[in-house]
Amino acid sequence: MANYEQLEIIKQGVDFWNNWRRENFGVGIDLIDANLEKDNLTGANLVNANLTGANLVNANLYNANLVNANLSSANLTGANLENANLYNANLENANLSSANLTGANLENANLNANLENADLSGANLERVDLSQVYIHNASLKNAQGLPRWIKNCIDKDGIYRRECLVDAIRNGFKDLLGADLVGTNLKDVNLEKANLQSANLENANLENANLENANLDNVNLEKANLQSAKLENAKLENANLENANLENAKLKDANLNSANLTNVNLSSAKLYGAYLIDANLTNVNLSSAKLYGADLTGANLEKANLYGANLRYGKLGFANLKDANLNSAKLERANLLNVYIHNASLKNVQGLPEWIKNGININGIYKQDCLVKAIMNGFKDLLGADLEKANLTGANLTGANLTGANLKDANLKDANLKNANLENANFLSIDLSGAKLQNANFSNTNLEGATS
Repeated sequence: MANYEQLEIIKQGVDFWNNWRRENFGVGIDLIDANLEKDNLTGANLVNANLTGANLVNANLYNANLVNANLSSANLTGANLENANLYNANLENANLSSANLTGANLENANLNANLENADLSGANLERVDLSQVYIHNASLKNAQGLPRWIKNCIDKDGIYRRECLVDAIRNGFKDLLGADLVGTNLKDVNLEKANLQSANLENANLENANLENANLDNVNLEKANLQSAKLENAKLENANLENANLENAKLKDANLNSANLTNVNLSSAKLYGAYLIDANLTNVNLSSAKLYGADLTGANLEKANLYGANLRYGKLGFANLKDANLNSAKLERANLLNVYIHNASLKNVQGLPEWIKNGININGIYKQDCLVKAIMNGFKDLLGADLEKANLTGANLTGANLTGANLKDANLKDANLKNANLENANFLSIDLSGAKLQNANFSNTNLEGATS
């Protein structure tokens, strides 16, 4: 809520307000959620003011000084900001529809806002990030600092028309950094080597589009249709593809590191050699997908459908495959070091390491308890095994191969580890009290917090 005293002062008029600010230099201005609808704030000193969520509908801010002001989520519908100084102002999620920003200085401002029907004629937009701006029907005559994707869509009257952008794209325009393409129909378009970094393509139709070697880093493709799209060698790092359709898409050697692919349909997609390091693939459909040689190190594949997927030579080290469906998948020569595979379905899977095979129950589900039971019965081939929090009290692991295994918080009290290979294993906070460790190889083993 706004500071009541300050709200009362500004309601007494701009001259009174500006004098008070001069006399109280350095006092923070708190006008959060203030109701200033239709107020005359011509020439007001609002430097560094916090106007988050303020109601400034139809307010007159002509020539106002809003340098460094916080106007996030403010409602400036129909406001007059002609010649206002908004240098470095924060307008994130503000509503500026039908506002007058003629001649305003928006240099270095955060303008992730709604500017539909706004008048930005002659406005200074140098160094303004317009990547998430909704600018349909805005007047941009003589505006400075506009990106090329906006310039290409200004009609003879200086009005931005998004439909012009689609036409420009179909005619070969590809400089689309931060472009607003929400819901557009770009089926079959050729965007090879296009720059779509930080563009907003939510709900866009890109079926069968050519995006080979395109830059789509930080792009928003939520709910987009990319069925059969060509994305070979495309850059999609940190991209948001939640709920998108990429069925049968071609993503050979694409970079999807840290991308959000939650609930994405990638069935039958071709991801040969793709990079998906630390990507979020929760509940993704990768049935029959081609992931030969793909790098999924650290990826989250919880509840993913990988039925019949080809993961040969893939890298799945430290990936989360909890509750995933891997039935009939091909995993020959895949790296499964420290993979978390609890409750995963593994019927008819090819290429599983012995430690996983020994953890599969009669229903084809991996359970750590089954692996522990096998260990207690003498199984010792535990290269890269996930044994976090396992209870192995008194286990006989003489000469066992635990290279690279994860035994964080495990209980190995009174266990026999003579001559065991524990190189590169994770023994963080493990209980080794009473354990026999003669001639065990602890090279590069993490023993931080271990109890002996």
